[in-house]
Amino acid sequence: MKILFIGDDQKIGYSYYQFKILKKIYKDVEIINLKKINNICFLLNKISWHLNFKFYDLIILFFLKNKANQMYDLIYVNNETLIGEKSIYYLKKISKKIIYYCTDNPFKNGDNKRWDLVKSHFDLFDMMIFMQKNRLIDSASYGIKNKIWIPPTIKINEFKKLSQKKIKKKYDIIIISTYRSERELLIKKLLKNKLNIKVHGDHWERSEIYTKNRSIFFSKIVNDNKYVETLRSGKMSICLPSFENNDDITHRSFEIPLVGTMLLAKKTKTHEEFFKNNFEAVFFNTLNDCIKKCHQLLKNEVKIKKITEQGSKKINSISNIISFEINIKKIISKLFLN
Repeated sequence: MKILFIGDDQKIGYSYYQFKILKKIYKDVEIINLKKINNICFLLNKISWHLNFKFYDLIILFFLKNKANQMYDLIYVNNETLIGEKSIYYLKKISKKIIYYCTDNPFKNGDNKRWDLVKSHFDLFDMMIFMQKNRLIDSASYGIKNKIWIPPTIKINEFKKLSQKKIKKKYDIIIISTYRSERELLIKKLLKNKLNIKVHGDHWERSEIYTKNRSIFFSKIVNDNKYVETLRSGKMSICLPSFENNDDITHRSFEIPLVGTMLLAKKTKTHEEFFKNNFEAVFFNTLNDCIKKCHQLLKNEVKIKKITEQGSKKINSISNIISFEINIKKIISKLFLN
């Protein structure tokens, strides 16, 4: 099977990881990062967050034709926003099937104008794959008939290997996340309660608490070994899915227990589907509830250890269910049988 993968090619990211999995299964797989075709495409990607006009699609189509000018069995588009109706029709013309994997929420306004080109044309894809179950409902008004949900992609085998080394638990709580207003409120409360925390992620300089508390903030981690090591340096790690995006699970929902740290997570329907509360993870309802549970747990480190061990066992027991490799093979096989 000949496949064209359109998505981000940063080695650390899950887009490139999916490309590698597809290449491992099907061998003949090419990758195009539309943002890196040239400086014009790079610029369009930057400004499309604020100004996103239909004629951008014509510009992308012009350059896309030079990059993708042969026939493919499958074109796999990973969370790409720089394509519109004409580009999608062109991709359909040079492929038997075309699918779109969506990790974000194009149906909310959290990303400004970023999704304006593509979201009205999701119905043109042979299959839409969502990482959040909520999107199956959100997408209803867009006429998308062929859609499916699969759990977030995680690097199960890779992270298992990186978790073998013993790491000292230097922090009460590790938070790895992009700045969001609800997460800012959480960190304010954690600091007020004098908890020993460390925060990694993008855009925290936007927070009003950043300047006075710079010692707890660190940049986004771009190395798998460092990422696993950082997660494991905390007794617990808090997972707070983006309220703004209407998320109810994240990659870290699985990564935290996988690497050997206790998962303290917002109570959501999807979290409850995968983990038993107070046994394989601990759930909180509100930010104040989160703080309360932090204090309770830190007084009982034996309980933290037991929940950590059970959480890790749970990930191992469901590895086939959450495996991207297994899920994507099923989806592609079904797609071509139909």
